[in-house]
Amino acid sequence: MTTGSSENAAPRRANLGIHFRCCHVYGYIYKNRQGDAFTGRCPKCGRPIRVEIARDGRGSPSRIFQTG
Repeated sequence: MTTGSSENAAPRRANLGIHFRCCHVYGYIYKNRQGDAFTGRCPKCGRPIRVEIARDGRGSPSRIFQTG
């Protein structure tokens, strides 16, 4: 019987939602091990993307972005 406890749940990885305009699909990219950027690839064509994380603490409150 489960109690709904989150103690066994895996830690959530920081992510950003991305609309990949190249293939008109949505996906997620995740913070890299160095913690200086979010990186990933389009789930359909594999186009790479990297979103730098500002060192000064300033940034965007948005969690969903579009590729260029």
